[in-house]
Formats: sequence, C-alpha cells, structure tokens
Amino acid sequence: MPKWAAIKGKHKALNNRSIFKADAEPSIKAYDDAVQRYADAIEGKKQLMNVLQTFTAATQKMASVRDKLISDRNKSEIDVGNNKNSAQVTAYTKQPDADPAAVLKALTDLAASRQASADLHKKVVADLIANDASYINDIKSARDDYKTMADKVNSGLQKAYDDSDKAQEGIRAAVTDCMDTADEIENVDLKKQLQAFYKFAAH
Repeated sequence: MPKWAAIKGKHKALNNRSIFKADAEPSIKAYDDAVQRYADAIEGKKQLMNVLQTFTAATQKMASVRDKLISDRNKSEIDVGNNKNSAQVTAYTKQPDADPAAVLKALTDLAASRQASADLHKKVVADLIANDASYINDIKSARDDYKTMADKVNSGLQKAYDDSDKAQEGIRAAVTDCMDTADEIENVDLKKQLQAFYKFAAH
C-alpha cells in the first residue's frame, strides 16, 4: 500500500522497533499479495470462455461433417440406379408376355442396386455414429477442462478472500498498536495519519 510507505517515509520513528513494537509491513505485504491473487483469479475466470469457444468451434466442424455425410447420401447415384431398377421390375408386373431373361436380369440388377444402397446407408450411419462419438468426447473433454479451470479459479478467489481478511485484521491490529504508541509519545501528526490509514485499510 503506497499510503503506508508515505507515512513511514515521513515518520522514520515507525521503523524503530524499540518504540513501535508492532509492524504492519508483513500484513500489508500479505494483503497486497492477496489482491494480486484475486486479480489473477479474475483473469483466469476470463480464460474459461476459451474452453467454450474451442468447444463451439469443434461443434461447428462436427456439424459440417454430419451435414456433408447426409448430403452425399441423399445425392448418391446408387439410389438413382436402384429407383430405376425398381421401376423396371414394377413395369414387368404389367407385362405377361415379358421375356423371362429380361425379367431375371431386372431382378438381379434390383438386388444388386438395393444391396449397394443398403451398404451405402450402413456406411453413412457408421460414419454418423463415429462423428457423434467424437462429438460426445469433445463435450466430455470441454466439461472436464472447464471444471478443472473453474475449480482453480474458485479456489484462487476463496484464498484471496481469506488471505485478504486475515491480512486486514493484522493491519488493523498493528496500526491500532502504533496509534497507541503515537499517543504515548505525543506525536499528534503521526496519530492523525495512522487514523486515516486505519480507515482506509478497514475498507
């Protein structure tokens, strides 16, 4: 605290331990350290957003992969051929004089195209499941990273609060002692400055 340094600079007697038994310096340093820890914890809290932003970017990438898989499936030429073969077999149901060889070929083609469609569907579904599995892992990873960082931030904030309270108690006790001594040696100006500092440190 600069205010304390200014008071000590003006009143050198404060450094004389034979007169002023209490020393507020250690508690003031502890308070300053607590304030810095608080600032560090607040900065760490901002970093929590990075976890969510990274996760969001990964989510967008996963969504793009999923949409492409579905789009490619829907535009597949295999389905076009399968529909054509299916229509041909249906047409033969209305042609009693159709060439059996042609009908057999149409059925064979339909079976092959239907199998190809089923295989494609199976592959796309497998790819979608794998994509979702990766997405789920990203969610869990983001959750775990966020929790680790949040716990660290909360712990840092709590320690800063606790250390600050303890340091302020030490400062008030030391300054009160110094005020009593200033009163004893009849140093009115020092006592006034110590009273002002006490009020400042009490907040």
